[in-house]
Amino acid sequence: MSEQTFTFKCHNNQLCGIIHEASKPSKTGVVIVVGGPQYRVGSHRQFVLLARFLAEKGYPVMRFDYTGMGDSTGEKKAFDKINADIEAAINTFQNRIPSIKNILLWGLCDAASASLFYAPRDPRITGLTLLNPWVHTEAGEAKTFLRHYYRDRIFEGTFWKKLLQGRLDHTSTFKSIFTHVRRAFRSTKPTQSSGELAMSLPNKMLTAFKEFRGKTLILLSDNDLTAREFDDLIKHNEPWQLTILEKGAEIIAIPNADHTFSNRKAKQAVEKLTHQFLCELNGGPLN
Repeated sequence: MSEQTFTFKCHNNQLCGIIHEASKPSKTGVVIVVGGPQYRVGSHRQFVLLARFLAEKGYPVMRFDYTGMGDSTGEKKAFDKINADIEAAINTFQNRIPSIKNILLWGLCDAASASLFYAPRDPRITGLTLLNPWVHTEAGEAKTFLRHYYRDRIFEGTFWKKLLQGRLDHTSTFKSIFTHVRRAFRSTKPTQSSGELAMSLPNKMLTAFKEFRGKTLILLSDNDLTAREFDDLIKHNEPWQLTILEKGAEIIAIPNADHTFSNRKAKQAVEKLTHQFLCELNGGPLN
């Protein structure tokens, strides 16, 4: 296994990339899309370690800083505006390793959402690995807090003990609960934006998901509100449920995992499941 660093162009900007080569590369390569605010190394070197693990298994990996992030030039873009960056990265990846025919996009949080937005437009993308996809809305966040955070606290003895002993500001606590209730049930009627019907982030992602023709693996932390907001969405949204069934998407919850899967067991679970999914995409046995 070897690693090469380089810069490549996206419009007028220079982006920083790293490729982890494999001694006997498969026809499927992995492009790690980085969410923000983050850069190509990842929290607790998450992306570096994942890339090296997969390269040792025979799957070349590229990770990069998109425009305005890390060591890449330009003004930072929103996560749903980086299609050109992803395309430039894939083109560079294939130019440097011509044996690669298919691509797995791997992304965490809003990078998962960015990957889903890009995938339907590029036939080279045969797989998506999406970790804790970002489907945030104000109402969705509020419902998640009410279903999980506040519901759990109500049954905590320490919560009531602090409240009765005056160690908890009950005014601000109940004000916060009321605010989340109001946001959770606020009207979600679509609004007009620039003369077009505005779509929520979950609906935009659902549209992209329906258009994608490849396979999808979704990994969720069991101790993360972003993951719970996504899980609540698919449990209470019939179009999402039907699309997941139609696509045969696999959803796996990883126990005792935080948002970035930082503990050893969670990190190893992500590596193993990503590798297994790659082998499935590549049409071969586990190597």
